[in-house]
Amino acid sequence: MTVPDQATPPEVADLGEFTVAWQAWHADQEARLADPHGFLAITSLHWLTETPQRFDDAPGAGTPARTA
Repeated sequence: MTVPDQATPPEVADLGEFTVAWQAWHADQEARLADPHGFLAITSLHWLTETPQRFDDAPGAGTPARTA
């Protein structure tokens, strides 16, 4: 029995391209997470009160959402 010649499957042929694209995405994702206001910047938890508050490490003033 002979094995017919087979071209490289597309998923294997594109592995290098996928790897490059994933590495670019991963570097961008890490940059977004490490941004001064990104997810990794969370350093403490503050409960909001009725009075607007400012926090040194966050832009703006936080107030609780108003309900009807």
